[in-house]
Amino acid sequence: MAVVVDRSSKKQLMIMCCLLRIPFVIGFILAPNLYFLLPLVFFKEVLDVIFDPARQAYIRFVVPRDQLQEANALSQLSMNGAKITAPALGGLIVAAFDPQMVFILEVIGFSLASIALLRLPIEEKEKSKNKEGGLFWSDFADRIRYIRSNRILAFNIGSMTFSMFIISLYDKLIVLWTKNLGIGIDGFGTILSAVAVGSIVGTFLVTPFSRLFENPLMMSAAAGLLGGGIWLLIGIGGWRWVTAPFFVWVVVWFWVGIMSLFSSITYTTLIQSETPPEMIGRIIAVTHGFQNTALLISPLLGAV
Repeated sequence: MAVVVDRSSKKQLMIMCCLLRIPFVIGFILAPNLYFLLPLVFFKEVLDVIFDPARQAYIRFVVPRDQLQEANALSQLSMNGAKITAPALGGLIVAAFDPQMVFILEVIGFSLASIALLRLPIEEKEKSKNKEGGLFWSDFADRIRYIRSNRILAFNIGSMTFSMFIISLYDKLIVLWTKNLGIGIDGFGTILSAVAVGSIVGTFLVTPFSRLFENPLMMSAAAGLLGGGIWLLIGIGGWRWVTAPFFVWVVVWFWVGIMSLFSSITYTTLIQSETPPEMIGRIIAVTHGFQNTALLISPLLGAV
């Protein structure tokens, strides 16, 4: 699929993904049982997986290199805003109507997205300096070699993969941390909201901080160091070596959201700026493979 992304028009591919997801979502409403529903979910997820690399590659084609960080900040703002508003809106719709109405609105949303994508310019194609074709494993090995040959890219991907591994260690266990401090379910929800709000506020801080750190890698490193200190505070707080009012812990988790946002934006910017445009889809696919492996292993280790 990554090869398809690299060798196709990113705009046309995004439109195709939006349009093809519509019949699958309609199938969610009409599916008579689970056996019909699961294949529909599978193929819709495949289209989701194709859409994201195409979106990131398209940004690389149409946005000037010195504005990539700001563009990724706006992209992240829209996604984080949706993550906050969509569950609340979905709950209201289900309460007022029924679950099928959510899928009907999703169909409308994909239709409007397709219309909006039609208004975007078609990216200019660049001739690939790499040979086309090749077997999957040979192509995969070529991408690994390219990542290893670019020290900035290798460090960026390696550090983000390790960060995803660390995040997955705790992500499902925050509720145990709150329980250990005697914070109830309401407090747990407040903490998650603080992280989400922090990620949104962070998008407005990226531009001024990018002027302070001209090198995105330096900003990512600074966010990692500060984030590490915050996690150290949270960890010793869970052991009750440090005590603080609940409001203070909400502020601490708010900064977790900001630091996570800084890391993710600089990571995406470096992927786009350090990778030739004709290879972005395949490089993103390789990095997703590394990160999904980390996401699979780390929750099990975290539980242990």
